[in-house]
Amino acid sequence: MKTRNLMLLGLVPVVAAGAAWSFVDPADSQVAFSSLELPVSASSADADFTPWDLTALQRPEVEDLETLLGRERAETVIASADDVFQYFDFGEIGQRTPNASVPDEISRYAGGQCDLTVAAFRDLSGDGVLNLDFVVPKPSGQLSGHTIAYLPAESGHVLVDTTFGLVFQHHGDLSVREAFRQNAYQVSRMGETAPEYQAAQGDPTHYYDLVGEDRAFFALPGEMLQVVTEVIELQETDSIGAVDGNGADIRVRFGGYHDHLGSLYRPTHQVWQFNG
Repeated sequence: MKTRNLMLLGLVPVVAAGAAWSFVDPADSQVAFSSLELPVSASSADADFTPWDLTALQRPEVEDLETLLGRERAETVIASADDVFQYFDFGEIGQRTPNASVPDEISRYAGGQCDLTVAAFRDLSGDGVLNLDFVVPKPSGQLSGHTIAYLPAESGHVLVDTTFGLVFQHHGDLSVREAFRQNAYQVSRMGETAPEYQAAQGDPTHYYDLVGEDRAFFALPGEMLQVVTEVIELQETDSIGAVDGNGADIRVRFGGYHDHLGSLYRPTHQVWQFNG
């Protein structure tokens, strides 16, 4: 048996090693097998990621962020992150802390999801907040996607998860992927979440216990997001790419929403791994 990587060409650009971006007309889109190597950096091979105990974290203090962002910026970031964490209205599950008086910068995004919590945080805290989109593999083999805020600094960077109220500080020059894999973050949390609210919202460990996995991938604005499937076992009778080239039969045959997960965020390089 041989494992092959499959790149789905369609409405989004795809990249192969040494190749330029290419767009494929939907009428001509197709499925093609490739011997693409998955991007694992040299330092990743030595990574020893250990998940945090997110229930034991302390609230961030201004002094924690001051060395990276400066005191005034640190004060604004913590206050803005706290407001979004407490008062963002997720629709059916509502606000974590019900409050009728919510800043317009937050209320205008009511009913949204993680990406709009970042938009609210940006509107409150000012320029310099970038969207960081990422995917992680779930134990089932499927993937989950999430968006958090990225704040660059001269001597590192800060991540703010405005959905779950987490703050990650990195002092150094590692990429987000390598900083996670090497446990190179100091982590704090805006506050506790009532059990009934967390049950409705979801558990942040579903993402942050898995950020050190090989198939976890992170992308900032202007970067390509890479989405890689688990290895899918093919049967002799399997046939894919036959409906109209748009991936619909892949979704029907293999389930999940992998074929458009990354595309919800940005141009995405999709890699399907098959064994057969």
